[in-house]
Amino acid sequence: MRRSLRALCALTATSVAMLGGAAHAQPKFDVTLSGNVWYEHGFVSQSNDEGLRSTEARNRFRMNIIPRGVADNGLEYGARLRIRTVAGGVVDNDRSYLFLNGSMGELRLGAQPGFDDDINGPGANATRPPEYLPDQSFSQWVGFVPAIRTATNGRYVGADVAGGIGSTLTIAIIWPALEGMGLTDKVLYKSPRVGGFQVGGSYTPRTDSVNTDVNRVKLASTPAAQFTGSFQDIAELGANYVETFNDVTVRLGAAYAYGKASQTTDRADRFSDLREWHIGAQINYGGLKFGADYIDHGKSGQNLRYAYTARFSAWDVGATYDLGPYRLALSYMEGTDPGSSTLPGNRKVSAYEAGTLYRVAPGLAVGLRYTHYIARSDRTVTASSGSPNDRGNVLLSHVALNF
Repeated sequence: MRRSLRALCALTATSVAMLGGAAHAQPKFDVTLSGNVWYEHGFVSQSNDEGLRSTEARNRFRMNIIPRGVADNGLEYGARLRIRTVAGGVVDNDRSYLFLNGSMGELRLGAQPGFDDDINGPGANATRPPEYLPDQSFSQWVGFVPAIRTATNGRYVGADVAGGIGSTLTIAIIWPALEGMGLTDKVLYKSPRVGGFQVGGSYTPRTDSVNTDVNRVKLASTPAAQFTGSFQDIAELGANYVETFNDVTVRLGAAYAYGKASQTTDRADRFSDLREWHIGAQINYGGLKFGADYIDHGKSGQNLRYAYTARFSAWDVGATYDLGPYRLALSYMEGTDPGSSTLPGNRKVSAYEAGTLYRVAPGLAVGLRYTHYIARSDRTVTASSGSPNDRGNVLLSHVALNF
């Protein structure tokens, strides 16, 4: 035990030394506040809509609090906390880490996403189809389409777009990001960019423990469940490349993550270990951006005791064009996962989108997006239940403030 503690202390000290060497702090921190707020109103028309309203609205507020200091030798150090409002009026945080940024790169310690999701992902807008909503966010239409269920009369209601392994490993079945390691406590490193290249990675002890929580239980999954979102000792490796050739900017990125699935006390359970990878590319020329990416989660988290496990993957392609204060966009997204592991077949969600936004003033934008989705389910079709497959149209209007 003492040897392990000494090794951990030595590793931390070495990392700090590599980042900036001996450091003498300034007597004060600069504290930065930033964030975004959006309000959106949606209109939905779908096939399986019995008992459902056609309109609804929602909003979200997120704020970053970043204390930052710079030492005499140039070492930048500080912390970041991102608090947010979520469903039900709850306020939580999805970022809470300290950072050290020096000549050898940046080290982050705490609650955060992995390298691929944070560095290559939507916020960085680096190596995937460019987002065009005011707050740069994918898949918002899914929140307006209720998960499939059975009504009191036995008929299917909603669409098979939520829940299942898709919502365990990612935000949604069509979300193109490595999130198997979760927004949990981890160590993350990203290198300086050299010749256009940047490398990095992260280590996550477990996906079901965050902030001050401590969970040392090994057998943490639910017995006989079809899948689990509990993984331990997750390692991620990633890289990206950004370079400009004349007027064309090329962005490429890739990452791989692996970890151990938490098992149960039931010896019949065999939850598959985490194995997922992601590649993406984006090309920028003037006001035009075009990108595509693919993600493969394999059978990560699925319980192999059941007969109908299958691969889970998603891909998308999109383009945006900026013309003065306006942005126009087109995109296509598709995701496939096993649905129910006790039923043959799988479920598949496809979404065709077109949207626009208008920048009213610095930090203030309004947008409009139309989505046509097709959701195919592996649930059983009966005369009384009808078909579980659904298709529909979602029209979203947005007002967003970024500060």
